[in-house]
Amino acid sequence: MKTYQCEYSNGSREAKIKASSAQEAYEKFLLGGEVLDFPVRVSSGLLDSGEVFNDHTSGSPKQSGIPSAAVVDQHAAARQAQSSLSSTDMLLKELIAEQKETNQWLKFIRWTLVGVLITLVFLNIRVSG
Repeated sequence: MKTYQCEYSNGSREAKIKASSAQEAYEKFLLGGEVLDFPVRVSSGLLDSGEVFNDHTSGSPKQSGIPSAAVVDQHAAARQAQSSLSSTDMLLKELIAEQKETNQWLKFIRWTLVGVLITLVFLNIRVSG
């Protein structure tokens, strides 16, 4: 799971939320506090400009004001399932999620280093050859 930065466009509330997608982070953000009539920006990092969600605002086509009942039911079921897990199970689940994220960064670093090494080899061949 990634950590997303969610905030209202007027800057009145912001939160860091762990979710599998920007849409899920948006929904968790709305469920976690007062729902305001401002768009919500969700981004996953410094280089990510983010996505803007406004399905909850009065100017949106849905004009629902809150997430759909299916979304609320889904989150309630997820909370109930998580409450039935022991603390060890919860910690293990979080550890696995963090390990997956770390593995993605390590892959990126590995391929970056391979690219630098190939560049250095080619530069060395050009200089010596």
